[in-house]
Amino acid sequence: MKGLTVHEGFLNSATRLSSLVARQLNRANKDTPGFHVIFTGHSAGGAVASLLFLKSLLEAPTLCECQYLLREGQEPGPD
Repeated sequence: MKGLTVHEGFLNSATRLSSLVARQLNRANKDTPGFHVIFTGHSAGGAVASLLFLKSLLEAPTLCECQYLLREGQEPGPD
């Protein structure tokens, strides 16, 4: 995800999970073509879900029929 500024901890978590998520998405596509995906999380998990959602859209935009992002809570912004 070049050109983006991202919190290092959130990016590290998303990077560690990305291959697992990709395998699961590929398996779901094989088992149920045209499936829908919901990326969701609360607070820090929502930040990681947002990064995984963006990564999946950029790397495999046609993998599944619909992708959604639901996010709860928000990290504090700069003061």
